Amino acid sequence: MKAPACPFCSKGRLRPTPWYRTLSCDACRVGTADLHGPAFIGCCVPFCRAARGDRKGDPLSAHMEWICSRHWQSVSKRLKRRRSKLRRLLARTNDPARRLRINEADNRAWAACKREAIEAAGGIG
Repeated sequence: MKAPACPFCSKGRLRPTPWYRTLSCDACRVGTADLHGPAFIGCCVPFCRAARGDRKGDPLSAHMEWICSRHWQSVSKRLKRRRSKLRRLLARTNDPARRLRINEADNRAWAACKREAIEAAGGIG
């Protein structure tokens, strides 16, 4: 059976991943759980079975990542506050160069949050 086409980018094919009920596009890397209903993304933590779908005001998009509430609790308050502050700053900044720097800092903060959640789930952190 041929792998189904990605509904997000229309270029790639959906392939199985190690996460429960999750497929990933080989071109855009977006994840989905149900081909016939709404799209879902799974928690970033490996082997976590939590998934979420579209939310009002926060629809799914390509390259979107998410940490479920159970694993989000293990992320330090310091990192959560840092990321929240960066997102508020990004919302009220108009200068393109400054927005780029803030966005890069937000991406680094998200990577740190993700790393902490994965380490805590694996018993490392």
